[in-house]
Amino acid sequence: MAQTPYVLPPYNGFSHDERVATNPIQRDALARGLIQRPDTCSICGFSDPVDPKGRGYIFLHLEDYRRPLEFLPVCKTCHAALHARFRAPDRWRAVLDRYAAPECWFMLLTMDPASQTMLFDRIYPAGLPGPWERRWQDSAARSGDCPNPFEGTASKPPVLRAE
Repeated sequence: MAQTPYVLPPYNGFSHDERVATNPIQRDALARGLIQRPDTCSICGFSDPVDPKGRGYIFLHLEDYRRPLEFLPVCKTCHAALHARFRAPDRWRAVLDRYAAPECWFMLLTMDPASQTMLFDRIYPAGLPGPWERRWQDSAARSGDCPNPFEGTASKPPVLRAE
């Protein structure tokens, strides 16, 4: 019997097809050196650069799939909890309780299950701060509790380079 392919549920108003269309764009940008794969989770600070394809894998997480190179680096554990927050809110709240600080992007994520089908701009009219923004990286503007995944590592913020 043929296996039915997994279909991603809507997320921030983006369909399965819109979500998976970002994967080849990110892979190509990585291969061409336009972006570097981060090695630190922007939620918990986890890093295992020795095993980047296994335990240390860091997802290039997107909240706005129209901008595939403006990713948020997230480890496997935090990524699973983040996407499960609508069906398992206690799991996500545990992450928030452990790692949250006022300037952290993930503190701004909605817990409303209806948001899965709402357009990103309606959910987040001002957008979300990301590690590519100066104010997020400025340690004076942060409480110091929110990990900066690009600080002290070989990773760089996801900025496009001119070819």
